[in-house]
Amino acid sequence: MKRSKFKISPPRIEQVNAELLTVVSVFSRLTPNQRVCLVPYVHLRAYRTDETIYEQGDPPAAVFFPLSGAIVLYHQEEALRRDRIRTVSVGESCGRAALLPAAPQQESAVAAEPLQLLVLSHADFEMLTIRESAIATAILQGVLEETLEEMRKAFTAYRGLTNHLTAANIIV
Repeated sequence: MKRSKFKISPPRIEQVNAELLTVVSVFSRLTPNQRVCLVPYVHLRAYRTDETIYEQGDPPAAVFFPLSGAIVLYHQEEALRRDRIRTVSVGESCGRAALLPAAPQQESAVAAEPLQLLVLSHADFEMLTIRESAIATAILQGVLEETLEEMRKAFTAYRGLTNHLTAANIIV
């Protein structure tokens, strides 16, 4: 895997604009004027296939929002074994720990294919909370909704697997 800390390939999209932000579900609560105000706080980045965006244990530096391509999240318990957690698609987010007080990343994020994404750094989010608190609050609410939806999906999958194993008399 290639390691990258914001070393980027030239982006295909030349600049961030308010219309571009409509692709991201977390920003759906924002009014058009709020999206315009958010533009200076987000940045474009591009990654090649298999390029590492961040690694498990890294300090959370930014939240990432794919505009094209996909990100695969992995969790690693042992040196040679990586467990795939999920794929982050266009409009979703990962690295959300960067919005909270520092705690290490709980997963690694790798570009599954050529990837272009928006980045909201921890420092920019902190500045946003000071200058545009309503926008920061709306982003936190959007992240919470996205996280809760992931939890619902995981619980549904777990319940289905448990029911299947119980019906097969594998677990009692």
